[in-house]
Amino acid sequence: MINFSLGLLLSCNNHLIKKTTDSKISLLDNTIDSAINHVDSITIMDNHFLVIYKNPDSLIILRDKDTILREIKYNNGFVFEDFNSDGYKDLIVDYVSNVGGIKDVYLFNPQERSFKLVDDLSKFPSPIQFTQNYYYSYTRAGCADAYWISMLFEIKNYKTNPLGEIYGQGCEEVPKKIDIFKIAMNEQNKRILIETLPLDTIERYTNTKWGFIKDYWTKNYLKFIK
Repeated sequence: MINFSLGLLLSCNNHLIKKTTDSKISLLDNTIDSAINHVDSITIMDNHFLVIYKNPDSLIILRDKDTILREIKYNNGFVFEDFNSDGYKDLIVDYVSNVGGIKDVYLFNPQERSFKLVDDLSKFPSPIQFTQNYYYSYTRAGCADAYWISMLFEIKNYKTNPLGEIYGQGCEEVPKKIDIFKIAMNEQNKRILIETLPLDTIERYTNTKWGFIKDYWTKNYLKFIK
């Protein structure tokens, strides 16, 4: 990643913009202004990509000075990380949300030398890859996080496909249990209950429910993709 060092420092909504070298100023000639919230750059396959988030809620990607993407995106900043473990850095954009962990991910497409948005990833908060194209999520579902949901899903051709769901129910008003569903035809409203476990199953794991979720999906995901 290119580290910015510029003799210009701008501030917007108490967020400081990263610095850049004089040689890169020309890339920003028509973009830098007081509305910029966050800017960063990266070089992939000999192409220089500059990403800018500016008010009012615009995400802009330039490749070698040419704008290749401009979207309205209310976000909480972005980072470059290899989200899908293919050896290329991707663009990960965090949402401003009281749910937490909601992201948009633009995977780097080496054939097009561009970034492409993964459809509907925002439906799967705090996504974690555990093998190949398979991921699981975690989200609070009420009762001060005593209800919680983890989804098993795959990313294929830049689309998300739900495969399974773990629903933890820990409030006093209902039987404390963990229901596990298989999702038919990648349609989330078509759930098939395949297993119910007592809630205290999670106490066997060092990280309680998070340890259970990781272990369960890692050991059992093949049952959900057949």
